[in-house]
Amino acid sequence: MLIFKRMILLLLLTCPAFGEKETFDFVIDQQGRQLPAHIFGFADPKMYEIHNDRAKNYNDDELLKLKKEIHLQHIRGPGGTVANYFLWKTGTVMNSTVPEYKKYYGEKTIGMIELTDPNVLKPLTMDLLLKNAQALKVPYVYALNIFSQTDEEIIECVIELKKSLPDQQLYLELGNETYAQINSHKFPTVKEYLDTAKRLSIKIKSVMPNAKIGVVAFQPVLYHRIAGSTGAKEKILSKNDWEYTQAGRILNWNSSILEYISFFDAIVLHPYLRIRTFSDKPNASDAMKHMFAEIEFHNEKLMELRDEFPDTEFWVTEWHIFNSPYLWGKTEKIKAIHSINKYSGSAIIIADMQSTLFFNPSITLSSIHSFYTANGFGMVNYLTPKDDDIKVKMPQYYTLQALGLILEKYKFVYSLHAPEGNKVSHKLAGLKKTVQYPKIGAYGYGTEKGAKLGVLINRTEHTQTFSITGKKIRKIWAYGDKTPFPNYLKEKKYAWVDAPDYIPAPRSFSEEFSKQIELEPYAMTIIEIDKATGLSFPTKK
Repeated sequence: MLIFKRMILLLLLTCPAFGEKETFDFVIDQQGRQLPAHIFGFADPKMYEIHNDRAKNYNDDELLKLKKEIHLQHIRGPGGTVANYFLWKTGTVMNSTVPEYKKYYGEKTIGMIELTDPNVLKPLTMDLLLKNAQALKVPYVYALNIFSQTDEEIIECVIELKKSLPDQQLYLELGNETYAQINSHKFPTVKEYLDTAKRLSIKIKSVMPNAKIGVVAFQPVLYHRIAGSTGAKEKILSKNDWEYTQAGRILNWNSSILEYISFFDAIVLHPYLRIRTFSDKPNASDAMKHMFAEIEFHNEKLMELRDEFPDTEFWVTEWHIFNSPYLWGKTEKIKAIHSINKYSGSAIIIADMQSTLFFNPSITLSSIHSFYTANGFGMVNYLTPKDDDIKVKMPQYYTLQALGLILEKYKFVYSLHAPEGNKVSHKLAGLKKTVQYPKIGAYGYGTEKGAKLGVLINRTEHTQTFSITGKKIRKIWAYGDKTPFPNYLKEKKYAWVDAPDYIPAPRSFSEEFSKQIELEPYAMTIIEIDKATGLSFPTKK
C-alpha cells in the first residue's frame, strides 16, 4: 500500500496537468489555401445608431480611423436581426407604431426596433450607411429586408448599392436568421422562405448578373442544441404541426435548401460560441476550456456541412461569444459581474475562432459581430456613456488587428499538425457532448511557396514549449494574460456598458531564431519561421 501511494504521488507531481510545461513539435502542411480577397470583415450595425442621440456616430472619424488600422476587408450591415425591419428609402425602421406592421411581422416585436422612432430626425440614408465602405474601398455585405419591402423596392436598393460602390463585389443576404420563430408570420415554413428567396434571386440576377447572393442556412451546432437527440427528433416528428415549432422549423431547413441551391451563390451561417450558464464554470480556466471546446465543436460541424454543400460558399456574417448571463442579466450589477467578453481571455478565444474560419475551405466571408458596440460584442467600446467621444480598443481589437496586418502581406494559410499528446478533453454539459481540442492551436500564414509566419494559441494555463520540425523560429509578438478574466465572477467597478478598467497591452520581442520557443499561458503568439518577415505589430494601447 505504501509503495502504491508513493507511485500515485509521483504521478501527481510529474503530470503536466499539475503545472509542468510540455514540449510540442509541430509539422507544417505542404498544401496551403489561398484566402478569398474579402474574407476578413466586421459587422457594422449602424441601425443601433438611428436614435437621435447616437446619430453622430454614423460616420465618426475616429471609428473610421480604427477600421482602417484593423485592415478589414469588408463591412456587413445595416444590422443583424434588426436589418429585417430597415426601410432603406426613408433610412428608418418599421415598428408596431406603423399601421401595416402586423401585416408583415404579426404580433411579435423586437425591443430595439420598438424603441426606434420611425420619424427620427436624422435618418440612416444610404450615403451615410455606405460612407465607410466607400472611404476604405471595401465591399459592403448587405442583409436585405425581404419582410416589409416590395420586390421593386428591393431591386432599387440593389441598384443603389452598386451605384454607390461601383468597383466592389456586391454581396447580398436574403434576410437575417429567417429560421427564427419570431419570423414565422412572414415565413411559416422553410418552403415559403425559399420560394421568396428564389423569386428575388432571379429578379436580382436579371438586373445585376454579377451580384453574389446568400440564402440563410441553419448553423449545424444549433441542430445539436435544439434537436440533437433522437428522442427530440421523434417528439418533433410526432406532431402534426411540427414545422411551426422552433425545433421543427429548423429540422429540415438545410436539406430543403439543397433543392434550391442552384439559385444562390452561398449559404449564410451565424456560428455563435455560447455561454448559457456560469454555474458549472466556477474558475476562469473552466470558462476558457468551455469556449475552446465550443470552437472545436463548431469547427467540426462546419467541416461536416461541407459534405452536405460541397460546391457552395459559406458566408459567416455573424459570429462572436454569445454570453447569455451577461446579455440577459436582470440587473446592471449582474451584467457587469458576467462581462467576461471585455477581457483578454475572450480576445484569445476570438482570435482562435477567426483562425479556424480562415482555414475552412468553404468559408469566403467572415464578419465578426460587431465593430463598435458597448454590449460586449464590440471591438471598440466607448469609455462610458457620458464619454462616448472617447473610443477604447477592446482586447479583441489587438488580436484581430494582428491578423489583419498579416493578411495584408500573406494570402495563403497552412495547417500545422499537432502531435498526439496535444489534446484536452472537455465535456460541453449543455450539449451533452465531449470534445477533444489541441492544447496549442497553430496556424501558418505565407505565400504560395510556404508558411512564413505562425499564429499560436496556447489554450492552457501553463507555459508550453513549441517547435516546428526542421525549422528555426522566433517569437515577435504576443497578446494575453495569465489571468484571462480578472476578478472572475466578482463585482466590477465599472458599469456593464463601460470599457473595463484593465486592458493589457500587446508585447513585442526581438529574440534570436532558435529551435524552440516558450508560449505564455492563455496567449496568442506570432512567430517568424526561418527568417525575418519585416512585419511589425502594434504594442501600445
